[in-house]
Amino acid sequence: MKLLNQYIPIAVDTVEDLFFTENGRVAPEYDNQVSRFGVALRQLGLRTTIAAFSTDSGSSEVSRIKISQAIHRIIEIHENGVCNPNDTLLDGFSRTTNERLLKRKINDAAIALKLALRVFIEEDKPKPAEEESDD
Repeated sequence: MKLLNQYIPIAVDTVEDLFFTENGRVAPEYDNQVSRFGVALRQLGLRTTIAAFSTDSGSSEVSRIKISQAIHRIIEIHENGVCNPNDTLLDGFSRTTNERLLKRKINDAAIALKLALRVFIEEDKPKPAEEESDD
């Protein structure tokens, strides 16, 4: 939990850098992609998930590579203070020897990213009807 708490401020900055569109919004589909990333990590394992999110698929509405870049950026900035903005998890995975620790870091970074995205995604909820007064 301590690592997750340290990742959240970095994740908020990462969302501001990578996911804002021209109109100042974040596409809600990114929230779904991060959820899919987490499910894949648990069901398919570390290597398969990293490989799957290192390329964009034709069926995806948003870039899966951006998810990989964001998670990598969160971890790298936390550990080193700097990160090459074009690096993905595949780049970081190739330099790591401890897969168990990397999986924990990636899972925490994905959770932090999901929480940060939810801060910025505006849901199109209907506005509550104003109650009429009996004046």
